[in-house]
Amino acid sequence: MKIKSVGVLCGAMICGLLTTNAIANEVTLFNASPGHHPVTVIYKVAHKNPGGATVFSAPQTVELKHDEVISFDLNGYQLAGVVPVSVNGHELVASVNEFDNAKRCSLTTDAKHTSGILAIKYTAYPNGHGNLGCRVTGGLFD
Repeated sequence: MKIKSVGVLCGAMICGLLTTNAIANEVTLFNASPGHHPVTVIYKVAHKNPGGATVFSAPQTVELKHDEVISFDLNGYQLAGVVPVSVNGHELVASVNEFDNAKRCSLTTDAKHTSGILAIKYTAYPNGHGNLGCRVTGGLFD
């Protein structure tokens, strides 16, 4: 009886580990704009191994009213995340949203740090310009 109990326990533990590894990483894009005015965000999902080139998905668009969860797999890479490339039609310069650097307008995850929040605050000015702010909570660099 004890051997069967241990076998069942070990089987459950292995199943739990397999289930845990199958969970996708995710980034929550959060609209921190005044009055939660809708913000159009064009973003790419990025994948990278340290020392390697970054591989980007095709651009995807989300109309951000409050928050939006973006799920993705590591796909065999050590790092994966979300990189905004445009907010309300204004392109972000590459140095602002570098994927694998801290204090940027992007969120990087790995196998241990599987989720985070990327808060985007956009304030529009009457002259057609605006001010963009980003805050990262969670992920690899928090």
